[in-house]
Amino acid sequence: MAAVKSAMRQERRQRRHGMALLAGLGLVGLSALTLGGEAWAVPGASSRRFAAAALAAAVLGASQAQDARAAPDGFTPRAGPAGEAVDVDDVRAYQDSAEVVAKRNEFRKSEGARQEGLKETFRQWFTEFASEGQNLDRRVELLKQ
Repeated sequence: MAAVKSAMRQERRQRRHGMALLAGLGLVGLSALTLGGEAWAVPGASSRRFAAAALAAAVLGASQAQDARAAPDGFTPRAGPAGEAVDVDDVRAYQDSAEVVAKRNEFRKSEGARQEGLKETFRQWFTEFASEGQNLDRRVELLKQ
């Protein structure tokens, strides 16, 4: 069922691109044939050579765009998980050793204590800095610390 739906979507896309190609060719043809359209036309755009070049560019551009949109090896993009399911054994192969985990936990504890000390130091400094009776010279001195 999903394959049928994707095939129908691709067919609709191809139809839309074909219609866009025809519309573009029609506009090029009309601009080449229009007598009063000199204000919108490129100099020399009314020649047969220009019309042939525009037609060739439109056809080749549309065919290149169609090739670029073609799915490789029948791959149909779909919504879903990013990749294949990974076995638990594969994930455990990339797991850190017990020593690395212990070092990391010890660092987190010591860093947490250091951060608490920094917070207390900052609060004391800011309390003195923001007090209402503080003069400008003392605040500048505190900022230089």
